[in-house]
Amino acid sequence: MVKSLQVQIQKYIEEHGEATPKLLISHFQVSAVTVHHHLKALIKQNTIQKFGVTPRVFYRIVYTPAVSVSSTFTIGNDIHHGATMHFPRVSIAYSKLINENFYTISPSGTPEFGIVAFYHWVTKRKLDFVKTAQQYADTVKKYESLKNPLGLIDATQKIQESFPGTKLKKMYYVDFYSYPVFGKTKLGTLLLNAKQTMDIDLIEQTIEVAKPKILAIIKKHAINALAFVPPTISRKVQFMTELEKAFENILPIVKLEKVRNTIAVQQKTLKIFDDRVENAQDTIFVADERHFKNALIIDDAVGSGATIAVVSQKLLRQKTAQNTYAVSIVGSANAKQFEVINEI
Repeated sequence: MVKSLQVQIQKYIEEHGEATPKLLISHFQVSAVTVHHHLKALIKQNTIQKFGVTPRVFYRIVYTPAVSVSSTFTIGNDIHHGATMHFPRVSIAYSKLINENFYTISPSGTPEFGIVAFYHWVTKRKLDFVKTAQQYADTVKKYESLKNPLGLIDATQKIQESFPGTKLKKMYYVDFYSYPVFGKTKLGTLLLNAKQTMDIDLIEQTIEVAKPKILAIIKKHAINALAFVPPTISRKVQFMTELEKAFENILPIVKLEKVRNTIAVQQKTLKIFDDRVENAQDTIFVADERHFKNALIIDDAVGSGATIAVVSQKLLRQKTAQNTYAVSIVGSANAKQFEVINEI
């Protein structure tokens, strides 16, 4: 029955072109919780696409390519134009990598992903589709090869070189923020837009990607406390607050407080390295008297690394932790040094 209803919802959206949750609730005479459960499942399967933000939300079918033995890929009827799309064939391995990793936001603010979105991206830039698909797939493979067996980027050497006195044991990224030429990674795009739009669905999608990786770090290093870097700018919905909620029943959370002075100065706006250290030193405080062996510092994006280095120093000095580790959702792809991520 559950699967049948999901199929019916998909069919309804396909037949009507688009639908709102309210229409689906009324048509199928089921609860809002049930409808949203199935809509989330269909989005996860890349079957439907969400447009708008609550309370004005629509859902449409996503048309994905089917591999053909001919010289072309054929995409099902394009919902916007009612025409079949054809584009040059690329290898199954390349199309798989593109489908799994390519994710962008359209000029109208709509999430677009997979090979169809990649085709539109390439066409707008008047690039050769086959050549660019190969370059993108090779770029993804290159940067994926830099990840450790847990699927994480180890940035320990980079932070130790930037802060020679740091006693931070390990520093990880869940993923890179962007690739050369092709711009933001899927996780980088999700995080940026989750923070900027404060859209709870985007926040949940970002957390869904990051959480298993953070849990892997917790297990590997026997972490027994978490410390979430507090945000600087006030927002109605804070990404870091929602991320913290996802872990509040897993481990104790060390209380870090952000002091807001007359003017809230974001780390990314500071150009001088020492100013970044001063900013973190004078605005973030440990407000916790408990003691733990291994604490994991969690941030959304690492720029200079100053915030994480300072928080580590404070946790160790106050004996809140005997050992500190850190993870950032995204970080720069530069192999030798940190780069400021101005957008996040």
